[in-house]
Amino acid sequence: IVDDVDSEGDETIELELSTADAGLTLDLTAQTITIGASDQVISSSIVINEVDADQISGDDSEFIELYGTPSESLDGMVVVLYNGSNDLSYTAVDLDGFSLNADGFFVLGDAGVQNLDLELVGGIQNGADAVALYYGDDTDFPTGTAITTSSLIDALVYDTGDADDVALLALLNPGQPQVDEGGNGAKDTESNSRLPDGGTQRNTDTYVQQLPSPGCLNTIGCPVVLNPTASFELTSQSVSEGDMVDVTVTIADS
Repeated sequence: IVDDVDSEGDETIELELSTADAGLTLDLTAQTITIGASDQVISSSIVINEVDADQISGDDSEFIELYGTPSESLDGMVVVLYNGSNDLSYTAVDLDGFSLNADGFFVLGDAGVQNLDLELVGGIQNGADAVALYYGDDTDFPTGTAITTSSLIDALVYDTGDADDVALLALLNPGQPQVDEGGNGAKDTESNSRLPDGGTQRNTDTYVQQLPSPGCLNTIGCPVVLNPTASFELTSQSVSEGDMVDVTVTIADS
C-alpha cells in the first residue's frame, strides 16, 4: 500500500464491481485479495500444484511444481521447506527473476527432472514435512526459521505414512488435511498432485496420489518421450540377381 510503512498482520478485502448504467453488464464475480504483513498483495492464482518427495533408493527425481496464470512473474516470492522433526525451515529458494511458463507451470527440483526450470540443491525431505510459498526473499528464511503464516501464499503439509504434524498444519486453512504421498501404497512411484490442477490456496483436500507429471497437467500427465533405436542383422546367403530378400528390422526404446 502506497506510503504505508507500518507492518501489520495479513488483511483481506473483497472487491465487487457494479454499474449504474442499465445498458451495461459486468460479467464479474466478487474477488478476494489478501494483503500481507509487508503490504504486498498475495497472488490470487499461484499454488503448489504437485510435490514428489520420495522415490526408490536415491531420491534423485524430487520436485515441486507451481501452477497459475501463464507467464506470471515469480519476483518477490520464495519457496520454503520445513522439517517436521523440529518444525523449522531447512531450505529457502528465492524465485526473483523467474516466472511461470506459457502453460502456467514452474518446476523446481533435482537436475534430471523433466521440464525443470530451477535446480533444487539439497533435496526434499520425505515427511512429515511441509512446502510453503511466500512473498519474501530467501534471506527472510535462514535455516532454522520458525513457522509463520505472514505473507504466506500456499502450503502443502505431507508425509509418507507418518502421523500428523499439528504445528505444520497451521500453514493450511482450518480443517485441511496432511497429505500422505503413500496413500495408494506406492510412495516411491507416485506424487501428491492437485486434481484438477490449481484450486484454493492453502487447501489440500483435492490432492491425490498418481504418477508424477512435472510441468504437465495432472489431469493428462506428461507425454512419454521415446528414444527409438533400430537394429538389423544380415546373414550371408547366395541369391540370384532379381531375387527378393526379406530383412527384419527391430525397433526398441533405448
